[in-house]
Order: sequence, then structure tokens, then C-alpha cells
Amino acid sequence: DKEYLSKIEQPHNINWLSIAPFTPTSRDENLHKIALRVNAKFKASTSSISGLFSHLYQVQSNFRPVDTSHLSDAFRNQPKGFGRTLAQKPASVIIRPRDGIYGIDAEPEGDSTHQILIDLGKTLERMLTMPPEEFKEMVVVPEGGECFEVPPHLLASTYNFSKFGEFCLRSQLDCVQGGNKIFDLKTRATHAIRNSFSHDDPGVDPKDRYKRHVETYRIDKQRGQFNSFERELYDMMRSAFLKYSVQLRIGRMHGAFVTYHNTAEIFGFQYIPLSTIDKLIYGNTHMALTHFDTAAKLISFILNTVLQSGPSGKPIRMSIVPIKESRMLVIERREVLSEEVEEPEEGSKDDPKYTLTYGEPQSWLLWVRTKLNGEYTDEPWMFTDKDKFECEYVMVPTEDYKGKNVDISKVMTWPRET
Repeated sequence: DKEYLSKIEQPHNINWLSIAPFTPTSRDENLHKIALRVNAKFKASTSSISGLFSHLYQVQSNFRPVDTSHLSDAFRNQPKGFGRTLAQKPASVIIRPRDGIYGIDAEPEGDSTHQILIDLGKTLERMLTMPPEEFKEMVVVPEGGECFEVPPHLLASTYNFSKFGEFCLRSQLDCVQGGNKIFDLKTRATHAIRNSFSHDDPGVDPKDRYKRHVETYRIDKQRGQFNSFERELYDMMRSAFLKYSVQLRIGRMHGAFVTYHNTAEIFGFQYIPLSTIDKLIYGNTHMALTHFDTAAKLISFILNTVLQSGPSGKPIRMSIVPIKESRMLVIERREVLSEEVEEPEEGSKDDPKYTLTYGEPQSWLLWVRTKLNGEYTDEPWMFTDKDKFECEYVMVPTEDYKGKNVDISKVMTWPRET
């Protein structure tokens, strides 16, 4: 049904009782039981931990550019590094202890200017995974009508759970084909709409800035710098694929099914295998697996160091941000002094609202350097399973080196992580 697949129902027409709310890691009782059973030290969801993996990969790879060689000449001279948000925005998590296990939740963002994209991500997932008549009957609310009672099976979520080192990781599963090919659903608003939220538009509510691009910017061609599917692929390579790859790998998924839209209309779909993402971001799948494994070990090391630096048994906020010029991470720890939770009304599309206050910060610097076949290298590299890749690192309190011009490689004994 072309009309059904092209038109997007708006959030005010949705019966939000039909869409299960997101369950944070620390509130997931099933995840907690599994983490206890497998003797994990940390528990997390793909959404809460993917930001940490992304920043660790950037310093491990020395900010390796993405592969745009397959794109048209329109992108020959365009930037190949990760976008500003991915490269410079801190990844922040709240770490909550319980029964000797630390739950890792993404830090609450509060009111989001791009709430429309968050809402449509949920509703489009419902639309694409239900028969049209069932979707119209149970999810769409007729004007002036009442919401239908939602059967319990509609609110059930399916997860994969993985034990990886000290981590028990949860991944929500969206779709399966042929009984064993699991894949994820992703929704992607147009280039113009995504960028509208960060641009000044005097007199317009930041949440409404996207509206003027709904009619003026359309995807109507395969290739080209703008108004094309190629543009969306280029943007995803620089801003989304790194996160996608972590989520797909944790969930043991084959790929991602991407829906391109402008909040009112769907322009098309694209299935992108994880193997394709690996090639475009990392170079090949062996490199992707190596970096994933190394990042997991580094995250575990960072978490243990940060947790040991203060009183145990209390929630903390941890934030990391990469510094390209020094090939290092800045890591910050703050104790959560107080926390208030405002639960949404039943049937609301809103998530719980958290108000947290934090203590004074402690911070560290983590430097990384890498070897390939015994030789130190800073340049973008390619390697296979026949090569030996090593990652060395050191983490020191910021105050030890504040304001000093120190060659860290000459003053520290580097622990080695292979």
C-alpha cells in the first residue's frame, strides 16, 4: 500500500498506550537477574553504552576518516572526519550500584529540541512492524475518538543479552527474517530537518524549526550533494554509523533497515548490512571486531578506575570526551547528590523526567597509542587477521599534569593491552 507507506501519522494522532515505554538499564529487573546469574560487574543497554564505545574508537583509531571513495564527485572535497556532535559532544552516563552490579544509564537529556524525531522513531517502528489494519485500529486515534484497549502482546519487547568481559549487555530486537537473520530499524530525517534544530531562527520555537523544511527540502534523486539518498548516506557515515555498528554488534544483528523521511512523508528505504558499515567506518570487519574488543576492555578499565576513586554504594555521573589534538580522552566523575523522578501521566508519550544534582568533579586524562606489527603508528592503517595490532594506554589524574607540557610517553610506563 503505497499511500500507507508514504504518509506518517503525527504524534498527536497516536495512542501512546500502544507503545511500550523505554526501560532504563537500572530499572530492568530481567537484565538485573541475568547479570547476577552470569556474574557480570556492569550491566548496560546498547543505547546507554554506545557513546562510550564511539569515543574510545576515535582515540584508538586516531580519528580515522570514513571511507567516501564510493560516493560521487559531489563529495570528493567534503569532510571525511566524524561530525562535530559525535567528535566533540561528551558521552555521559549515570552509574547506579545494586547488589554489587553497576547499572549504566544514559544521562537524561531533559527537554529535547528534536523531540519530534524521538517520537517518530517510536511510531514508525510500530507502523513498519504491524499489519496496516492493526496499526490503524490500535495505534492511530481517530479525531475525537477514544483509544482502543491494547493487548499485552503489543507491549512486549524482545531482547538479546550478551556477556562480554565484565559486561552484561541488552539489545532490543526489532525484526527477524527467515528465523535467524535479526536486523534493526532506524529512522532518518532529511539533512535539512536534522540540521534545523541547531540553527538560529528568531521568533520560532526551537522545537518547531524543522517545520519550514518539510515542504522545501525533499529527497528526489539517488546522487548529489543535496536532496539525495547519497547525501543521507554520507551524513550517516559521519554521524550515525559508528553508533549503529556498536548496537548491531552487541545485538548480534545482520544489519539495519533505514527509513528516510521528512516527518510527514517517507521517501524510501535502504537495508545496510553490518559488513558494509564495517568497511565504511573501520576498513574491514576484522578491524571492527578488534576495535570493539579493545574498546570494551578500555571502558572496563576506565569504569573500575573511576569507581575506585570515591565512596562506593552511591550513584555517580561519568563523562568522557575525546581530544583530537592530543589523541586522548578527558574523563570526569561527579557524585550524584540527589535525584528526583517525575513519572509521566498514563498514556503520555513522555519519558520520566529526572532532576539530578552533582558534587564536585574529579577528572583524568587517558592517552592512547597503537602498534601495528611492532611499529608505532599514528596514520590511518589497514590490517587483517594476519597482522598484530596492539593498543597501549595510560590514565592519570588531570591535576598531575595541569598546565604542564609533558611528553607522556617519556615519563610514564605504559601498560599494554593487546
